Amino acid sequence: MSDIQSCQRCRGSGIILVDGTYRACPDCLSPDVSQFPLPSLDDEAAWGYSNANDRQRWAEVLASARDYAAKPQGWLVLYGEAGSGKTTLLRAIAQRMRQHGHSAVLTSCIDCPVESPNASRIWAQSLVSAPILLIDDVGIDPPTYHSQHALLYLIYRRYELRSPTVFAVSVHRRDLRPTLASRLWDARQSVVLLLPETDLRHVHRRTPLFAR
Repeated sequence: MSDIQSCQRCRGSGIILVDGTYRACPDCLSPDVSQFPLPSLDDEAAWGYSNANDRQRWAEVLASARDYAAKPQGWLVLYGEAGSGKTTLLRAIAQRMRQHGHSAVLTSCIDCPVESPNASRIWAQSLVSAPILLIDDVGIDPPTYHSQHALLYLIYRRYELRSPTVFAVSVHRRDLRPTLASRLWDARQSVVLLLPETDLRHVHRRTPLFAR
């Protein structure tokens, strides 16, 4: 059973739809609403990396994450293998942004509705205008063509608008659509953070696939 007490307004999602645009749930900003217990962006040791090289890289990642959360501009790409801490870091960044007073919306590629083209389109159009958007599971395509199209529309429009966006990418760059990868790695707009190769779910060293 989860130890998370869901917010009655957003049912634990952290976002609500206001006038056709997704916004951060104001009730979840209240200290009396429980959220996922997250390690602090200020506490390097709390994240579980024990290897010296991993800890050094993680300290650099956390410093960049703190800077972005304080002043969100352009795109931030969290790039790493499964279990490297991307989703937890994404949530911690969103939490820190809200503490700074930013309206940060957290979603996932697999959240895109699949039941109809219209549902997918409305979802994407509503998120295009989110002041700050954090997207998890980039590289995992929704199961239908229209939901895939809606997701790409959302990302491409935010690229055109240069809207502050954070992405968690768990597949190798070469396995992404070339047009998507070129936008995510556009040095004029994106800062890419390569996370350590240690799987925090099963702590052991692995071959650094993403470093190549």
